[in-house]
Amino acid sequence: TQRQEPTPAPKQEAVAPKTEQAPAPAPTQESAESKQEAAPIQVKPIATPRPSQQEQIRQTRRQFRMRHKTAEEDTQEEAAPLEEAHEAFTLEDAQIAYSRYLEDEIPKEEIVLKQTLGDVLPQLGDNQVLSIALANSPAIIEPVKKKLPHLQRYMQSALKNTDLRVEIQPIDIERIYIPTTNREKYEALAESYPILHKLKEQLQLRIL
Repeated sequence: TQRQEPTPAPKQEAVAPKTEQAPAPAPTQESAESKQEAAPIQVKPIATPRPSQQEQIRQTRRQFRMRHKTAEEDTQEEAAPLEEAHEAFTLEDAQIAYSRYLEDEIPKEEIVLKQTLGDVLPQLGDNQVLSIALANSPAIIEPVKKKLPHLQRYMQSALKNTDLRVEIQPIDIERIYIPTTNREKYEALAESYPILHKLKEQLQLRIL
């Protein structure tokens, strides 16, 4: 008789015991606050209020004062002394620098001052003094006096001579002589330029 082998029992797969997952912890108040802190803060731009009419008037006045400074303010801003210089200059050099000053430094708005100084040319006297002859009237002299420090500083810088001085020479209106006839004009010119009289005599000219 054949011996029957015992049938092996079917293998059972090992099953890992199920572990229960712990429930996620509820968010605490601290974690919620930290998330709020981490969120970026959005700042809405604040609309700039339009200036009131009164503020606009103040701004306009400030701008006007900046554009039209007084002579004293100009002098204070330019208080720094010039570098000492002693270069020689002629009357022609001084008159050219004076004309440039009128053109470049006096605003167009100051029409009266520009015309007052433009009607005369400075004359060079002793000790490097430039004199400006003006009618002896406060209405004419006072505006020029306020501008005089600025004018003198400009002339010193342009002519490179810090010894130069600019002065006003008041002239009485009654003493101002204006020649009208040809002979009067000739005599006035001959007084300033004696060579005219010599030419007249040499050429035997006659004043009509």
